[in-house]
Amino acid sequence: MMKQWDISMLGTVASNYDVETDLGKSRSVFVNSQNTVQFWIKRISKAPKSFPNQYYFTGYATELEKFGFHDDLRKSDYMREEDVRNFLENYLFVFTPIRKQTASGEVFLARDIELLRKADTFQNRDIFASIPVYSHEKHGYSMEEFFQRIEAKKHVGKIPKISTESNDTPEFVFWKESEEIVYVIGSFSGHSHAHGGFCFHYQEKLKVQVLPEMWLDDMYEASATLFFMNIHMYDSLRALLSGTEPFEAAIAEVAATASQMDRIEEKAEEEAFLQHFIRVTKAEGLLYAEKDLVNFHTAMKVSNLVILQGMSGIGKSRLVHAYAKALGIHNEHQMLFIPVRPAWTDDTHVMGYTDLLNNVYRAGDSGLVDLLIDASKHKDKLYVVAFDEMNLARVEHYFSQFLSVLEMGRENKAIRLYHEKLKTTLHNAEQYPPTVPIGDNVMFVGTVNVDESTYHFSDKVLDRANVITLNIMKYALLQEDGLIETTPISYETYTSFRQPTGFELSDAEIDLLWDIHEAMHKADARTGIGPRVVRQINAYLQLLPHTGSMTREEALDLQIVQRVLTKIRGAEEVWRPLVGTYEKEKGDVVAGELLTLFEKYKHLSTFVHTIALLKQKAKELKLHGYTY
Repeated sequence: MMKQWDISMLGTVASNYDVETDLGKSRSVFVNSQNTVQFWIKRISKAPKSFPNQYYFTGYATELEKFGFHDDLRKSDYMREEDVRNFLENYLFVFTPIRKQTASGEVFLARDIELLRKADTFQNRDIFASIPVYSHEKHGYSMEEFFQRIEAKKHVGKIPKISTESNDTPEFVFWKESEEIVYVIGSFSGHSHAHGGFCFHYQEKLKVQVLPEMWLDDMYEASATLFFMNIHMYDSLRALLSGTEPFEAAIAEVAATASQMDRIEEKAEEEAFLQHFIRVTKAEGLLYAEKDLVNFHTAMKVSNLVILQGMSGIGKSRLVHAYAKALGIHNEHQMLFIPVRPAWTDDTHVMGYTDLLNNVYRAGDSGLVDLLIDASKHKDKLYVVAFDEMNLARVEHYFSQFLSVLEMGRENKAIRLYHEKLKTTLHNAEQYPPTVPIGDNVMFVGTVNVDESTYHFSDKVLDRANVITLNIMKYALLQEDGLIETTPISYETYTSFRQPTGFELSDAEIDLLWDIHEAMHKADARTGIGPRVVRQINAYLQLLPHTGSMTREEALDLQIVQRVLTKIRGAEEVWRPLVGTYEKEKGDVVAGELLTLFEKYKHLSTFVHTIALLKQKAKELKLHGYTY
């Protein structure tokens, strides 16, 4: 039986005096019965409160080979032992502790060993405390955003290899701005830990201060997320913070730092792109409100799939072309329009198939496979794939692989063309490999018409898509501004537009979504709002551009229309209590559970678009006995 603690400890090779006094052993480094040099590591860092009272751990010379040590078996045992001792003389260990049950009893081992060079000031009697380190590189926040999350008592991210137990709260945390600048924030009285990592609690006012640069030389950094600090220096942190400005003042000061200026620059770049996109649509003769264009852009940033629906002839396909043009995409290698055909029943119509008679892979004439392969080779470029009249065939049939893959982690997103075993058989396997990765540089969008000739979307599709209903503006505004020159937006720039900072829905917004979910689930147990949809609504609201065209309240309204109410489809007896009854005389909908909910949460939004859609669905229920 073995137990491994998911924590890092700091240690040093024990002296003969240590092991003789504490363990009754004669030597701290020795050749064991398996002819391997074995040594004792003495823990010199504080352990979690629940950790056993154990200070000595076993290590082996074989684990030192990756650091350049070579155990010469031709030498005497004494010389081999001295080689290990001399090699480790100037190093400390960072290791993971393991307890193993053997026939002779319990043994404690050191695993995942890393070596850190000792500071000149190191003393054998030093004891160290571990402090979590946050940074933009490891956690994705700017310094200002991190400070704001700390102040708001929000989750700030995970720190590997440190205790998350409730009685092991770090009194201080570090923010590493650069190799020379590290801030200390404290002090904290408690914490919670969940999927979003640590959430630190405090009672007294927080303070922040830059660590003296000379202190950095005496600390030990492990994996860029932990610092081990001498306990005497650790105690001095309280004094260091005592004379500093309150945390709120530090946040205001940090707002003027370079990292914040970078964020301001990113926002300015996105606003400039949006204005350019709006000008392109006008030049193309498209009549869309600015809010609709902001909605479309935001959905493209956060959704794996965006679906544009509306009456025929309003320019849904041209809008996709305009967006690609605003991104600077002009060639067929980066922009692909695929007309969907009613006869498509599986993904071979889109992707292609394996021709075993001639031992080749036949890529589909859609060109999708070739585009995805090109995109995987040019990850610094943006690609747009559009399925025109997407619902002429069943999406969950011909798009089935994509629906499964698009929700996977970045490293797992790949489409399978054929089985690996066929790779040595197919003549063109080098051109068409068994699997093709789908990077974040590929965006998928579909256009649909809703009429009797088309299929309705399943929940599997709706869970993954922002479904946007497009409306046109007055014809009097119809104009064409002529040709507009565009310059390509880099993948790096576009990626900066779509970097969410965590889960930031307010408690009231979460309560609203949960209440809607329960009401829908009560009406139809197969329907509701899944966690995936909640996360994507959160990302949409976070990444809403600050152009003034759309407020958060309006965005929440649109997300309920686009991500939630699309699932209300079916018979009157199922949905009328939820949707309400349409009264022709009043021209309004009454007595619906959802209307009551939106009145309850009217402080979040006026829900104009949501209520308009409910009215439309109530009309459909009254006229046809079902809604779609």
